[in-house]
Amino acid sequence: MSLIRVHSPSHRTGAVLYRDLGLPAPLFVADTSDTAYHISVDRLPVVHASHYFLLSNELIQDGISATEQCVWGMLDEGERQHLYSVDAATWIGCYGPTGINGIVDQIAQAFLA
Repeated sequence: MSLIRVHSPSHRTGAVLYRDLGLPAPLFVADTSDTAYHISVDRLPVVHASHYFLLSNELIQDGISATEQCVWGMLDEGERQHLYSVDAATWIGCYGPTGINGIVDQIAQAFLA
């Protein structure tokens, strides 16, 4: 079973998405008692996010991971239009202003593509 991690507004990347960029936080993670929640891919539809950023290491290899294939299958056609694969190393491993700018750059690239 594949697990995905949904960041809450108290997570540093969640704060970028929900506080800095003003994207609506899904009600699923409105409780900020934890920074992230792990759910099985088959529960993804209950998240009801406006946008999905799928962190992947596969970007470097120009491949599609098994998790990405599962996520794609769980979302309806409208939601798939708001699914973006982004570089996991940037979103997880980069901190401070440079790291946040890298995340914002990837979001801008996804939205403007």
